[in-house]
Amino acid sequence: MSSFIEFTTIALVLVYIGVAAWKICTCRTISGSIGVSCAFLIGGFFILPVAYSVATVLALIGAFFG
Repeated sequence: MSSFIEFTTIALVLVYIGVAAWKICTCRTISGSIGVSCAFLIGGFFILPVAYSVATVLALIGAFFG
């Protein structure tokens, strides 16, 4: 169960990084790019606890129905 939570947490963080990189690359101006970078940087401080919580909930749902 613990390995599932760790794997899901890592996957969610990698998806967050991918979305951040894609969004930064699609900005048309430098100021927009800097703003989006700052927003994703600030969001990065919250993504790890949120990803861990989501992974735990998914594991509990899987244990309940599986």
